[in-house]
Amino acid sequence: RSLLESDFSSIMLVESSGETARLRLRAAVGLSDEAHQNTLVPLNDDIAGRIAARQEPLVVNDVRRHDPASPLIPEGVVSVIGVPLSTGGKFLGVINAGTRTAHKYTLEDQAMLELLAARAASTIVRARLFEAERMARGHAERLQMVTAALSEAARPDEVMGVALEQLRHALKACTVAIALTTQDSEHIFVSRVLGDRQLAPPEGSSFALDDDNPLIDVVRRRKAVWVGDGSYPNGSADMRSWAAIPLEVEGRAVGAVTIAFRETQDFNEDDRAFALAVARQAAQALERARLFQAEQDARRQADAGRARAAFLADATALLASSLDYNATLEAVAQAGVPTLGDWCAVDMLEGLPGDAGPAARLLRVAVASARSWKADGHTDASRHMPAYELISSIRTSDASVAGWAPPEVLARAMESGKPVFEVSAGNDVPVPATGPGALPHGPACASLLVVPIASRGRTVGTISLCRTRPGRRHQKADIMLAEELASRAAVSLEQAWLYRAAQQANAAKAEFLATISHELRTPLNAIIGYSDLLGEGISGPINQQQALQLDRMRMSARHLLFLIDETLAFARSEADLHPVHLEEVDLHLSAREVAGAFARELSDRGIEFQYNVTSDVPLILSDSAKIRQVLRNLLSNASKFTDSGSVALSAYCHGDSVVIDVSDTGIGISPANLARIFEPFWQVEQSRTRRVGGTGIGLSVARKYAEMLGGSLTVRSAPEVGSTFSLRLPANRQDAVHTHPESAS
Repeated sequence: RSLLESDFSSIMLVESSGETARLRLRAAVGLSDEAHQNTLVPLNDDIAGRIAARQEPLVVNDVRRHDPASPLIPEGVVSVIGVPLSTGGKFLGVINAGTRTAHKYTLEDQAMLELLAARAASTIVRARLFEAERMARGHAERLQMVTAALSEAARPDEVMGVALEQLRHALKACTVAIALTTQDSEHIFVSRVLGDRQLAPPEGSSFALDDDNPLIDVVRRRKAVWVGDGSYPNGSADMRSWAAIPLEVEGRAVGAVTIAFRETQDFNEDDRAFALAVARQAAQALERARLFQAEQDARRQADAGRARAAFLADATALLASSLDYNATLEAVAQAGVPTLGDWCAVDMLEGLPGDAGPAARLLRVAVASARSWKADGHTDASRHMPAYELISSIRTSDASVAGWAPPEVLARAMESGKPVFEVSAGNDVPVPATGPGALPHGPACASLLVVPIASRGRTVGTISLCRTRPGRRHQKADIMLAEELASRAAVSLEQAWLYRAAQQANAAKAEFLATISHELRTPLNAIIGYSDLLGEGISGPINQQQALQLDRMRMSARHLLFLIDETLAFARSEADLHPVHLEEVDLHLSAREVAGAFARELSDRGIEFQYNVTSDVPLILSDSAKIRQVLRNLLSNASKFTDSGSVALSAYCHGDSVVIDVSDTGIGISPANLARIFEPFWQVEQSRTRRVGGTGIGLSVARKYAEMLGGSLTVRSAPEVGSTFSLRLPANRQDAVHTHPESAS
């Protein structure tokens, strides 16, 4: 007022109530008491309202002409100047001045008032900051204890207890409660009540989020409600004041805190700010505790999943370690301990899987223990104890059973095809102290789990798992794991059974082929012998035409004999009945012996035969009969598929190996067929009208023998160019030869 030589000056600051902004008179000099009572001015109303709305300076030389309804007219004000209060781009309010006589404010007056407004705005901001800091310091001191207590709370129930206790103590409330939304966000339930329980809904009570309820409305709208004098609609008649504050996390309401009093309550700014801060911290702490608990649960589940995966991986590896049927059964018992039980027993129906009739009996086939019990100086029990004992018929009428696990439990598992779980109730399931599968001086069984083994849609056996310590009983996860073990055991047992059946079939096939080959050889050798006698003229002279026919007869008979030997060799190799007999082998002599039989045939067909095996090829430790068989098969293959050109047999040393090559200039093999030529019964020419004969097993037998001798057989070929088969054998390396158990002597 002094600066502009005016009659009055005032400051009005903007304040918001909801979505409405107004100017409130905060300071004035030179105005009447009546003017001080009219303190609120809407934006765009009066001179100050227009300055605020436009945030621009305004000079009015004649107030009456400018605004006949202005509240300044009763004060006798004629001229007014006003500028906005703002700093840092933030609008704070309006500062103005005026005279009761006509006065024309200049641009210099406006500049001076703007300078004053700028300094005043900065001062007002500093004052507000100081006031806010003072209030914040008080809030901080009050919230410090809440923050410290909430930081130590790890579980949701601990967080709720701390928040409610602090609110009740700070606000001197009768009752405080927390209600949380359900996971499906359709209900809210009262989780914790502290104080006078008559003023709050019972713990555990639930309300639908679409109900007409003040508490539900607070959660839906996410806006606090403060009632200083009025009863809660659905609450006790003794409750005179109450408040409800939403619990918000990342913009979503997860519940609400309610505060109740038996007397009227004046919720001042400090109380409201404190309650809002506690609710905010409680919501964050609850979310943190929930996430921590979820993380702990996820970690436990992950640990359990890793343990489950590790157990199943170990069990699978153990079950896959052998295709022997009995060894697989023992592996099943070993896999069950110690993870699923201190004891594990496997009982199977008599006969092979799938062959058991309804009256078949169970046979105790394997037992394993997790550790050795020591009592009276005895340590007789080992981890793995195979035992073979007739247990019982699966009929429940059987009165007794010489073994572990009650027969009625095994019977229930067999008949239902589902796990049977038995927990001791004081009288533990007895474990025998004698007999097959017994643990000497072993404790009683506190928890027994029996899971069935199903194969081909039929229950063929059981896995019994016993835990001897009462504090370690089987849980739901153990049952699921045991069922998975039984499932994998069924697959392994099925494979072992099929492998044993295949071995038996191979042995029968080899025996049959050996018998047939012997029966075929006898008349075939007689045909060859009598043909030789006729050819030599023993029974009388023969003419040239007859001699030619006898030669062809003998050639066909020897070819048939070769096919018989080849078929027998293949059958015996497939059944693993062809032992390796080690001896010193002169490759030069063996190769020449085999080559001589083919040289004449190739020469008669006009095909050149090249032999390049010198005497300097060293002696090797191998099986001469198998080497000759491989060379015969390779030369026979080269002869069949070569119509012109040459066939060559050569040998040379390469490092620690001796290599024998059989090459031809025949039809060759396409790259697409190279990977299949060693398959049994497969030939390059697959049509029924193929030009060459043969069984298609010669190359398969040749590679099998090469591997049995510790070597290899490979091929290089190109269509219409020819093929080269390379037999690589170790030189004097006995450890490289895979000997058959029968040849160990």
